Amino acid sequence: MPKITLSMIVKNEDKYLRGCLESVKGIVDEIVIVDTGSTDNTLNIAEEFNAKIFHFEWIKDFSAARNFALSKSTGDWILYLDADERINAKSKNELLNKTKISNKLAINCIINNIDDYKDSSSIMKYVRLFRNNKNLLFTGKAHEQIQPSLTKLNYKLVDSTIEIIHLGYNVSRNVLIQKAERNLELLLAEYKEQPTSYGAYQISNSYSILNNRDTAVEYAKRALEGKDLSKEIRSICYLHITDYELNIGRIEIAKKMIDEALQENNNHPLLNLLSSQIYLKLNENIKALGFCKNSLQQNVKLKKSKKNRSAIDIVVDDKKIIYQGILISLSTDNSEDLKYFLKKLSNVAEKEEILLVNILQNNQTNENDIYLLQEIIKDSSLELILKLLKKNNNVEFKLDFFSSIYDKFNSDIGYLTNFGEFLISINQLEEAELILKTSLEVNGNNIAAIFYLASIYVVSEDFQKLAEIIKIAEAKIAYNSPYFNKLQILKEKIAPLISLPNLSIN
Repeated sequence: MPKITLSMIVKNEDKYLRGCLESVKGIVDEIVIVDTGSTDNTLNIAEEFNAKIFHFEWIKDFSAARNFALSKSTGDWILYLDADERINAKSKNELLNKTKISNKLAINCIINNIDDYKDSSSIMKYVRLFRNNKNLLFTGKAHEQIQPSLTKLNYKLVDSTIEIIHLGYNVSRNVLIQKAERNLELLLAEYKEQPTSYGAYQISNSYSILNNRDTAVEYAKRALEGKDLSKEIRSICYLHITDYELNIGRIEIAKKMIDEALQENNNHPLLNLLSSQIYLKLNENIKALGFCKNSLQQNVKLKKSKKNRSAIDIVVDDKKIIYQGILISLSTDNSEDLKYFLKKLSNVAEKEEILLVNILQNNQTNENDIYLLQEIIKDSSLELILKLLKKNNNVEFKLDFFSSIYDKFNSDIGYLTNFGEFLISINQLEEAELILKTSLEVNGNNIAAIFYLASIYVVSEDFQKLAEIIKIAEAKIAYNSPYFNKLQILKEKIAPLISLPNLSIN
């Protein structure tokens, strides 16, 4: 009987499968692959590794496929992976040593989710290795889990530093959207049959990926109503809500939400970073700086730590935190803080990035810098570069810059809003309208874009569109929003302009 079985379900994974199977050479004794309808080279690759291949008709249920794979696995131990995952070579000895024990054990492994597109990675702790038992079953149509069954059968859960590298998030935005849409269909069907806090949490995550912020927040709130979620998952739900409130300008509510999130998990780097952003908007710069420095400290600590991890740890790119620190320093004209963060940047950034910050900071730009920007600008540096660009007086450079990175950031509301604002400033109103409308398509709660559009319609005397955008603003802006008074002032100013029939704004 084989000692360790690799148990997998696959469909059209020829891009990833070979790397996965290469990573378990010398570790597993049996490879069981259940295929749910591949039409590419997946099965040929599986055959090269002498895998036992079985076919399973896809019934929109990942657990059903996983359980079929389990039923075909004959090893004493089960290791389950997805094709886009790899065992870190440094973890081989630890994995083999853990499976020398004959007890009813389940091993928590570290899942390192790589995401170069967002300049961040999340590190999760999941059971991926466990003693085989015919009564074990996965549950959940999507984001299937084995842990409830392990708990029911009185398995002992132990932590390890076995690392599994997951490449599934290191893909294009379009691929992520396709995955989210697939998962959402399954999650909603299951939630309708049996609503759970965990199901609501996963649905919230899917809607968040799809940029449906309103519904993501709705399900995050549903998830928080339950008391059975871990503090790590609860803090992520608060994160969704906080980010939403921040984006629609309800800063005080965002502050309240982030405070509750920090009560759940005050060492979370991303929560501390978001707190810093909120307090900067509230002009509480000392607090903003404190949260920023704590975010960086916790982030460094988290990356170094291999043991005693939480169920979900989100590691942020150090540069993203450092750029926030530079933003605070520039806002307060604090040369000492600026020097501190620039020194930190020199430890983690490429020379080109440091040069770029210096160029923009000193307002010395030329057309060659456009190519540099295109090469190195990422999500982590975008906000800072937009801030520095506002101080730049070279109109031609700014127009070329905004245009050159459109394809890369055409779903980022910060970029789109800044681009629209700049186009208004140089009187390119038609182009500005298109960009700002795109911003609202990405996030309908972008209040800044709504006000910029209103200003365009005032200048262009398009009173029909002006009335329409005011109605949208009224629907989006809450009474307690800081934008409410601004909206009332705007309505008073433009009332004489749109007092025509059918154009009332009341």
